[in-house]
Formats: sequence, C-alpha cells, structure tokens
Amino acid sequence: MSPELIAAVGAAVGTAVTAPVLAAWTASQGKKLAELEKKVTTLQTELEKSQGLFRLAVRYIRSLIGHVRELEDAQRDGRTAPTMPPVPELLMDEV
Repeated sequence: MSPELIAAVGAAVGTAVTAPVLAAWTASQGKKLAELEKKVTTLQTELEKSQGLFRLAVRYIRSLIGHVRELEDAQRDGRTAPTMPPVPELLMDEV
C-alpha cells in the first residue's frame, strides 16, 4: 500500500466516523442553546416584573414620606390627621 492510499483510506474512515459524531454534538448543542434562550427569556420577564414592583414600592414610600410630613403639619396646627395613602394593589402580596 502506498502512503497516498493509506492517507485516503484514513481520511475516508475518519470522515465516516467524525461526521456522525459532529452531527450528534451539534444537535446536542442546539438543544442546550434553545433551553438557555428559554431561561434567559424567563429571567428577563422576571427582572422586568421585579423592577416594576421596585419602582412602585419607591413611589409608595415617597408618598408615605409626604404623608408623614402632612401628619406633622396637621399635629402642629391642630388639624385632623390626613388619611394614610392606600397600599397599591400590586404591593399587597409583597407587604
């Protein structure tokens, strides 16, 4: 057998073995990538929800700070205390 023939046979056998292995690996990577993309989408959705709740909580805290100032003014002036701002519906489960 000549070196060229041995190289050709080796290449043919290598290709016959390597191609299915690479195809299986590529399919496996594609499946993992799809799972990771789904997880990223889920995490992005959860992050947006959490950020929205955080912003709402900050606005509510600011309204409570304003309420405390109004209470102080009312007590100092002898007026009736203002009613407390209601807790936003979306924050009820968090509180």
